[in-house]
Amino acid sequence: MTGPRRRPALARAFLLCALAAPASADGVGTLCDRWGHTSGRCACAAEALAAELPRDDFALYHGVGTDTGRGMGWEAAIAAAAARIAGDPDRTRRRVEAARRAHRALIRLCTN
Repeated sequence: MTGPRRRPALARAFLLCALAAPASADGVGTLCDRWGHTSGRCACAAEALAAELPRDDFALYHGVGTDTGRGMGWEAAIAAAAARIAGDPDRTRRRVEAARRAHRALIRLCTN
């Protein structure tokens, strides 16, 4: 395949790679680290979050965390995530904010 028809295939491949992200994904760890928590506590929370969230929500949150780790602001990272998945920006924001609340709650539960 050549031309524009290849782009959807590349987008699907990117999404599949993102969904296969490990539980201790760097994007999730980046967010936790920026909030000043220890690496053990961050790893514990990331593993628990991966078990709690649907895979696509975890991948979405991981992507936002990765973008903020690259210097992008929170709002811009959410907008970029919505664009990557061709999703509604408001729905994407709600999903990311729900993941963020769950992540913060799990960080408080982890004692590492």
